[in-house]
Amino acid sequence: MGNPNNDDYLSEEQAHALWRRAAQLQAEAADRKEAKLRLLAGPGDQGEAAIHVTDVETAGIEAGIAPEFIRLARAETMAHGSKPMSPRWERFTDRFLGNTRRTIEISRTFDVPPRHVLDTMGRVFPANPYYLNVIETLGDPASGGVMVFDITRRSEASTSFSWDMLLSDIKQILVTLQPAEDRADATDVVVVASLNYSRRLNLGVGGVFAGFAGFAGASAGTAVGMGILGLGALAALPAVVGAVGGATLLAAGYRPMYRWGIGRGQRALEGLLRAVDLRLRTGGLMPGVHAPDEPG
Repeated sequence: MGNPNNDDYLSEEQAHALWRRAAQLQAEAADRKEAKLRLLAGPGDQGEAAIHVTDVETAGIEAGIAPEFIRLARAETMAHGSKPMSPRWERFTDRFLGNTRRTIEISRTFDVPPRHVLDTMGRVFPANPYYLNVIETLGDPASGGVMVFDITRRSEASTSFSWDMLLSDIKQILVTLQPAEDRADATDVVVVASLNYSRRLNLGVGGVFAGFAGFAGASAGTAVGMGILGLGALAALPAVVGAVGGATLLAAGYRPMYRWGIGRGQRALEGLLRAVDLRLRTGGLMPGVHAPDEPG
């Protein structure tokens, strides 16, 4: 135990008072920052306040958020089909799909500086079998910036990669490069694909099929109740059981199909970064050779 007369020690009551005051000071600082952002805000669409993206980035950095993550979050909001659902619908979708995953994220470290990786990506991404087109950049692409790539859907670009993207319902990917934390001559690359569009689409498609399955089950249940039981009111019981059972069985069968499609997308993006690595190691001397799948 410390000396109670020493200024380095506080009583329990003093400690609680200090914590309360510290929390109050933090809340007041947050209020001042919010007030400052309101002053910076200009008129937005439909009367909503609009804050310039520079001020948003500055406020985020002041709050301790790394700028590369702010840019990545901004790029996600710009990506096709990335608009999130309401929390209620998100929870419903989680239950229906049996999956809470919101993104596919692939990372890899390359043993060369970022500019070399960026140059190699410029050769690999637009070429067969990927046909990726950059449509937007935020920040310096070689230093934590974000590049947004469209997935090509043209018939001449119908490759295994494009089919895997189609099966996982991925329309765009976000790519960031930055120097590795522990090595100045190495590069960390992260590829992110939002699953918001995929989740909404599969909830809609799966919901329609579940509805048909429920209707079929209800019809069969009603027939059983009327024909076998011969009881008017009790005929509703098999109908309810059939409806719920049909919809539940279809949802249960839909879940592994959804996971399979997302898995195909993840493996395709892993293969994309392996192709960049292979190009770096071979210098492009064997352009017809594609990176094999890694074990495991």
